[in-house]
Amino acid sequence: MRTFFLIIAASFSLGKSSCQNTVSSDSAQLQCNVCRQILYSDTGFIDVIIRINASSLQGIKAGTYAKVQESIPQGAICDFPVKTNAIATAKGSAVKFLWMSFPLSNSEVRYRIKLPEIAGTFVISGVFSFVDDQTQIITIPITGDSLIHFR
Repeated sequence: MRTFFLIIAASFSLGKSSCQNTVSSDSAQLQCNVCRQILYSDTGFIDVIIRINASSLQGIKAGTYAKVQESIPQGAICDFPVKTNAIATAKGSAVKFLWMSFPLSNSEVRYRIKLPEIAGTFVISGVFSFVDDQTQIITIPITGDSLIHFR
């Protein structure tokens, strides 16, 4: 039996956005504009949840083009257990959720990954971006534990 470790990259810096992102380390609740939550399963899967609090994002308007783009470990198996109003794709080490017309409400997207017999340390990272007068990019931080064990 192998044990896998997945280290999640967390960056609280923002790209060109003037949005503020803060995360409460003692709660998995939405405490920021855009957050990532990792849920471990005893079946060897992890669920990755991205929560977007659109009402607190400066510059975002109804009907705006928006995207979540995540980098996952090469070789990870990805699926989408929950249907959303975004177009969801996974190819290679990229997972994307695309809105041609982003709703001005709180949104949540979810994907599930499993690492087949791959050994090593892995990183998940990602950004949320949207277009107002220019492209705004927000690095997605994590709530909860940043170390995931795969057995």
